[in-house]
Amino acid sequence: MERPLVKTEDSAVGFYALNGESTVQWKETGEKEQICEALEAVREQNPGKRILLVLDKHGSHVCEYTRKRAHQLGIDLVFLPSGSPHLNPIEQV
Repeated sequence: MERPLVKTEDSAVGFYALNGESTVQWKETGEKEQICEALEAVREQNPGKRILLVLDKHGSHVCEYTRKRAHQLGIDLVFLPSGSPHLNPIEQV
């Protein structure tokens, strides 16, 4: 069975929760401010829970601005090795 690839001009930002509430948002760009808005939504949907996000090394994910906001929100970030999308669980969802 094949599924056609759906392409969009917007960036998908998703959080696949193993235990808690998953979120998916469509953003115009993947800039750091919009990534931080997505982090805020993840925290809002999962108050009081430990959050560990697995991210690729896109510039807006690894920049100090995003890492600082994640820390303020109590979100732990883990970065995948470069060129390893097969290790990112959200890619399969």
